[in-house]
Amino acid sequence: MDEDTIVSITPAQLQLKSGYWRPYINSEILEYCQNKIENCLGGWRQGDETCEIGQLGACCEACDQYNIRGNGQYSLKKLYQCQKCDDLDKQIIYIILIALWNLLSIYLSTNGVEKLILELQKNKVGSRQLIINNNKQTGPLMKMLTNYLQILAIIINFNVEIPQVFKDYYNITGNSQTMLLVTTDCFLAQNFQEGLIYVKIIYSIICPLFYGWIYLSIYFLLKSLKKIVYNEVIPKTCVLYLFCYYQIQVIQLLISSLSFRTLSGIKWIQGDLAYQFNTSLHQQWIPYLILLIIIIGATVPGIFIIYLTKYKNSLQKYDVRRQWGYLYLEYQHKAYYWEIIRIVSRELIMIAITFYQDNMVIKCTLLFIIKFAYLFANQIVLPFKTKTLNQLEQNSTFLCIFTLFAVLSLSLTSSFSTIVILSIIITNIYLLITFIQSLINGYLQSMEELIDKIKDFMREKLKSKLKQYPSLDSWLVNKGQRRKIMLERFKKIKKHLSVVRSKLSSIERQKFSQNPSSSGLSDPREFKLTLVRQQQILFTRSESNDINDPFTNLISKMKSEE
Repeated sequence: MDEDTIVSITPAQLQLKSGYWRPYINSEILEYCQNKIENCLGGWRQGDETCEIGQLGACCEACDQYNIRGNGQYSLKKLYQCQKCDDLDKQIIYIILIALWNLLSIYLSTNGVEKLILELQKNKVGSRQLIINNNKQTGPLMKMLTNYLQILAIIINFNVEIPQVFKDYYNITGNSQTMLLVTTDCFLAQNFQEGLIYVKIIYSIICPLFYGWIYLSIYFLLKSLKKIVYNEVIPKTCVLYLFCYYQIQVIQLLISSLSFRTLSGIKWIQGDLAYQFNTSLHQQWIPYLILLIIIIGATVPGIFIIYLTKYKNSLQKYDVRRQWGYLYLEYQHKAYYWEIIRIVSRELIMIAITFYQDNMVIKCTLLFIIKFAYLFANQIVLPFKTKTLNQLEQNSTFLCIFTLFAVLSLSLTSSFSTIVILSIIITNIYLLITFIQSLINGYLQSMEELIDKIKDFMREKLKSKLKQYPSLDSWLVNKGQRRKIMLERFKKIKKHLSVVRSKLSSIERQKFSQNPSSSGLSDPREFKLTLVRQQQILFTRSESNDINDPFTNLISKMKSEE
């Protein structure tokens, strides 16, 4: 008798210790419930009868969604822990929040890309000339934010104790598809009597299409009411966004359904341990699951890279931008493929956590290698067009690596757990605030024309009080008019410098012709005076581009002399 696993033994029965599980009475292999010891009660019985109420399946890690045990219907509360399907109000709130977040993220991404493409077309600026400012960063920032949220949602859902509120927020925003499936488990189980795992796969594919349909329906309704001007960039960008955002979540479900864990000598489906892997039903589904993985995980990203490579020399053309702009607009020309790098890195992460779900050390090590390689490549390539975006991407990647190590330390030891948890929460909330602040600033700048009209109206109404409150006067400055003034002054400076350049060239040419050997001057044909393009003054900010500072100082000096 193994005293570590068995309390007592009779010729026909075994009494297991708590924390151990076996599927059948004649099972010779006993399994230790390492992921959630409390779920396995042990005792004289076997299978689901040895599980905590609401739990069933291999090692009691699945939920009793069909009320098989007669204790009611249960759904997943958090990893390896179930809750009764009674709190419908909470589930409805979660569904509403998830829907609102998805529609908002679609709007911010598509709207940001639309504005950037229109700005590019308006000013006819190529990728090497354009320096994106904040009001053009809403689309790229939203993509970066969702990428960060998705990775972090994966990490914090490892089997460690982190406040559920913190997890719920990142699950809703970064892993909304999985969160929606968990929230609607009870509803799906009531309406589909078997094969719930396959229903979830179909449901996870339909939901993004449904969100896209809602968003585009609202868009075309506003168009028909003549509230907005139609732009074909919106529907095309919407489709690309839906794929890039939801692809990883669908891939996760597909891979987990194709993977298995061997427990007590039996293969169980990794995605739901209530189902055995070798059943005839699952074997019938396997070819379809493989086909979906090939299409979603390889074929579509392959099409993206083929088209981007095909048009890499004409990515600045309007026809290419409006079709594929979402994938590359914020990146430098040399890094037009970077969005595909992101997609592949997320796929590698999903493969790693699926195949090594039960081994925290190996899982975290593989994720560290993937994220560190991505960070290293980012620092070398600097794919974004602005220093601000490159730094923000590096910071978010580094924070994911830090959170990964913090989660690993929580799983290995309970020492300093409070400090580690606080560090995870504080650092990630700080970065989240940075993202939100940048998005708000960018959105406000995109509405600058409307805000300037409001400021002009307020200046007119508060004319008498502006002299008494100088700070109020500076706050109500019309930024659009100020930019026009700066542009006019820039033109004057450029004209003046052109005159100076021609005079200097004439003087140096005369000196050179008189005494070319002793003048110590180079050929006047080599004399150059570099001028900054107007677009860089008109459409940039100093925090994104250091070349603004000298001109700002020069303009200030001219203004003071006036």
